[in-house]
Amino acid sequence: MISRVMPDAEPTRQQQASNEVDVRLSELEIRSEFQARTMEDLDAVVREFAERVDRLERELKELRNQLEVLTGEDGDDDDDT
Repeated sequence: MISRVMPDAEPTRQQQASNEVDVRLSELEIRSEFQARTMEDLDAVVREFAERVDRLERELKELRNQLEVLTGEDGDDDDDT
């Protein structure tokens, strides 16, 4: 004899609580993934700008050296005495 149980029209409190937990867990997973992607994107931007700053610092140093050569300065400030 096979017994068939009619599904309840309304979920029990335990089922509702379980569903709410599942929904909240899913939302947290989505938020966590979004934050992880955002952090990775921001990290990439920070790395890019750090490289640009390094390059600009090297260029500035080269330009200062060229200016010293052109003006005949040795880098010492004799005007401070």
